[in-house]
Amino acid sequence: MAAEAIEQILLSLLLEKYEESSNCLLQPEKVMRLPQINFSNTYEKKINKKKSRYKMEKYLDYQTTNSKILHAYNEAAEHLQQLGFLKIEYYPDQILMKVLRLQLTRIQEAYAYLGQLSPQQQVTLWVEQLQAFQNSSVPWLRAWQAKENSVVQAKQKLQGEQKKLLPRLTNLCHAFQLYEQLQGQGISLRSFSIKAFNDSKYFERELREDFLKIVIKYDEELAELEQEAKLKDGFGLSTWEKLAYVGIYARPELFVLSGKCQLLTESGSLDVGANYPYGLGIPSSSLENVCGFALQEINRIICIENKTCYDEFLFQEPEERTLIFYLGGFASKLKLRFLSKLGEAAPPNIAIYLWSDIDLGGFKIFQQLQEVLPRLQPYRMGAQEVEKYAALGLPREQAYLDRLQAQADSYPLFKKAIAAIMRYGVTIEQECFYQNK
Repeated sequence: MAAEAIEQILLSLLLEKYEESSNCLLQPEKVMRLPQINFSNTYEKKINKKKSRYKMEKYLDYQTTNSKILHAYNEAAEHLQQLGFLKIEYYPDQILMKVLRLQLTRIQEAYAYLGQLSPQQQVTLWVEQLQAFQNSSVPWLRAWQAKENSVVQAKQKLQGEQKKLLPRLTNLCHAFQLYEQLQGQGISLRSFSIKAFNDSKYFERELREDFLKIVIKYDEELAELEQEAKLKDGFGLSTWEKLAYVGIYARPELFVLSGKCQLLTESGSLDVGANYPYGLGIPSSSLENVCGFALQEINRIICIENKTCYDEFLFQEPEERTLIFYLGGFASKLKLRFLSKLGEAAPPNIAIYLWSDIDLGGFKIFQQLQEVLPRLQPYRMGAQEVEKYAALGLPREQAYLDRLQAQADSYPLFKKAIAAIMRYGVTIEQECFYQNK
């Protein structure tokens, strides 16, 4: 084994032990026992055959029966001692090393010798990069900055996932800054990548997963929707659904609606009613061209979360004066803008409803839509429906019911429905309404 390689093993192992010591990191002046390598038991049993939590220890192979290896180790340790990184304690024969002790006074230089950043340098870099989001207009970015920086400053070192992210942190923060500048405006995935990195695929290839991990960890609403999706199908939200939630789109969405109305654009009007009851799909890329709606023949609007229920409603309950909009779960930012324009065009005599699952996810979707449709009302989402379809409901664990009960005050329109859910221990999915028809 080359002397330089042995130097890396010895010094890397000592630095691993240094990073495992909270005293070394937080109170080096009070350290009574320095990080060390003890060779006393290696003569009978090689360290590389021992179980150890230190990943570099398995490479340690100080063989006293092999003079070449013994000499190489001694030579490497002597050089590191000359550099001031460690001190050697020999056995009385001055041939066999007994202990190597790390010297804390030259920690920064020791990391530099290995071409690495010290824990202190990593923490400084991390904190400086995230500081840009301390007063971010994006709530989950503020939460990320506050939590992550408090953790690294308290520990004075990066944790496992943070260390893995560090090489990409600068580019990730650059992507976050561009996202913040968009101020909620939707953008395609490739346009976002080009704007940030002059490369249409860089974000998707290198940063997308990191980006989404942080969003879903620190955006409470998305985390709740992800949990709801996992409970229903075992998989959770797709990558594209998560991106759409934050307003980044792999491809244009389709806004699907049916009703005897007209969609007004800068170029003219589009008669949705001409294809009644089947409806039309409008690409989200045309949203900027949408000026409004002509709703003279409409007396109510119903947003339906589930596609099966949307289709069944059109064929089993056709109502010419009802405009039906397929929501598809939580609404993306572009979909919210489309619905906002629809709501602005609807005169006060037109009632606006949401029909969603009667569960925590459905209640959150209602709150989300209510921000752009202030007069939104629930449709088939009450205690009466819970009681009627309880036998077909989805059984919930006590932890879910406890969480729902704890949040009941946040959903005043659904207090009676929540009480019924607690009574029966089930939530109601929309498909139940057509199960026996």
